[in-house]
Amino acid sequence: MPSRCGRGLTLTVTLGPAGKATATFEFYQIRQSTQPIPSGSSTMTGSSSGNTLSLKHGRWIVAPRGYDLIDLDVTWTPWTPGPPARLTSITCTSSDVVLTR
Repeated sequence: MPSRCGRGLTLTVTLGPAGKATATFEFYQIRQSTQPIPSGSSTMTGSSSGNTLSLKHGRWIVAPRGYDLIDLDVTWTPWTPGPPARLTSITCTSSDVVLTR
């Protein structure tokens, strides 16, 4: 997922019974930059209810120096069960996230 930051992001979510969710959050450099962007990934767990997905940070899989784990709350419309969602848009100055299927 390209962004204005030269960073790629992937959020892979698996929904289980009773709205339980597990996820992997990954970020990585996608184009040359004067300031290299480290790669990293972490686990997340949470729940889904209606059109809201709440994910809490878990543990680092790959921990880049100087980065912190984050929590995510995502809302989308309409909510329909389907294949895993993919993070497709994020800006450097905002925490707004757009998920598409």
